[in-house]
Amino acid sequence: MRIAIVDDEDFFLNQLKDTMQDKLSDMGITIRQIDQFHSSEEFFSVRKPHMYSVIFLDIYIDEENGVDIAQKIRETDPDTALVFCTTSNEFAAQSYEVDARYYLQKPITEDKVAAMLKRVNFLNLEKNRSIVLPDGYRCIFRKIRYTNYMNHSVVFYIEGAEPHNVYMSHSDAEKLLLPYPEFVTINKGNIVNMNMVERISKNTFHMKNGELLPISRRRFKDVSEAYAAFQFKKMESE
Repeated sequence: MRIAIVDDEDFFLNQLKDTMQDKLSDMGITIRQIDQFHSSEEFFSVRKPHMYSVIFLDIYIDEENGVDIAQKIRETDPDTALVFCTTSNEFAAQSYEVDARYYLQKPITEDKVAAMLKRVNFLNLEKNRSIVLPDGYRCIFRKIRYTNYMNHSVVFYIEGAEPHNVYMSHSDAEKLLLPYPEFVTINKGNIVNMNMVERISKNTFHMKNGELLPISRRRFKDVSEAYAAFQFKKMESE
């Protein structure tokens, strides 16, 4: 999950980022990155469609109106969760026009952030977050079973869908997936979603759909340790 915070106050940017990271970690939710922006100009110079799962917007950013920024975001990202940050409810009615999920009032506290996370339903966002592949194909992140590299292309095997072939390198697929702890490279051609693994045996991942994926001898120790750590973290969050 990737999050953006757009606010012209450094103190608020850092306070919200630190508090959210602590609370989301307690919930077992992986945050790939939290980006901070001091203006809409800075934000739109970086932001691309479908880049963020959640965007926090100050209702006043210098002389700009956060609702206007939200309307521009909604032109390409109808499903992104928007949260307005404000000291008053002056624009509460307008926030409904852009389908804002929550109004987070300043100054923030741990209790306010916890209530916001529950209302926005970060667990459901995590469950349904999508990923956009280099060719523009969009799929539900958690439904990727594994990838297979062959002939300068990577095939994404996806639960409930046909395998999807993308012209890209194995290293580019690693850059896309490995920032997330549920994914691990098991050999020079396969990256596996450990949520889809039934069990591990000597040099093999036994997948829940019955497939067997070989783990290279050189990587087996690191892969088995990563799988054990992933299982332990999963049990903690449950």
